[in-house]
Amino acid sequence: MDKKTDKDYQFILQQTSLLNKANAYATQKNWEALERKIHKVELHTKLFLWMRNAAAILTFPLLMASLYLWNNSSFSPLAEEWIEITSAKGLVSKIVLPDSSIVWLNSASTLRYPRIFTGNHREVSLNGEAYFRVKADKKNRFDVNMPQEVTISAYGTEFNVASYKNSTFIEAVLAKGSIEIQKNHASKVILKEGEKAMFNKANGTITVKPADMEKATSWREGKLVFRRTGLKELLEKLARRYNVDFIVQGNSLANYEFSATFIDESLIEILDILCYTAPMSYQIEPIKDLGDYTYQRRKIIVKIH
Repeated sequence: MDKKTDKDYQFILQQTSLLNKANAYATQKNWEALERKIHKVELHTKLFLWMRNAAAILTFPLLMASLYLWNNSSFSPLAEEWIEITSAKGLVSKIVLPDSSIVWLNSASTLRYPRIFTGNHREVSLNGEAYFRVKADKKNRFDVNMPQEVTISAYGTEFNVASYKNSTFIEAVLAKGSIEIQKNHASKVILKEGEKAMFNKANGTITVKPADMEKATSWREGKLVFRRTGLKELLEKLARRYNVDFIVQGNSLANYEFSATFIDESLIEILDILCYTAPMSYQIEPIKDLGDYTYQRRKIIVKIH
């Protein structure tokens, strides 16, 4: 082997050795990098498993606490939600309350009640007239709150209440069971079946007398029953039923009382009958356009002669 060939051979051996060392170094680095990745994965896996176990341990108590708070009346968001229903003039609405009690709401009347009854009593508010069929529940009193801080309480019964803002009296008629009437936590008046209580808004007195059940409750069937009813009260009921306004001209309203039963008569037919039995006449005013796509309610002028 000549000198040139020997040098070439030595150079090749040297480069081969360096290449092997480089490969070994690179391989070692790759392994170390792989081990670091595996270690990270193991750490992440262990952390995930720990967090999952911790979540499983914490979830059950939190779930139970959430269910408790939801069912507890003081924490339930639904316990604070109230519903308000107004029955339009000329219509009667039927409402089923959260406890399955049933309410018939007369025209131009408003009923407010919670979405869920809570505590040891069931509470509603009334402005107008309604017939209540209260589901029996001796542990949870049923209260009807009205203006003038008057409350009617029952545990399971049927009764009619009339409490309009423009009326002089709040009237309660008991059909079944018993009810208590109370003014601002004062002494209670207990009604028996077939009795009527009249609360005078002016002096706060309560008068109890026998009730005319047909007159008090027939509105649920679409009837208008009048028994020696004064013209003022009669016109108020007609105004609510037929969605009109009456303007009375004359000062002799107290001198006229009417007894009649109307089932499906129109307003014009009823007014004609009234004019036939009493010295009075009426004039229907045209409906006025208010200019904003609404119309003024029809007005009827009643003249007492």
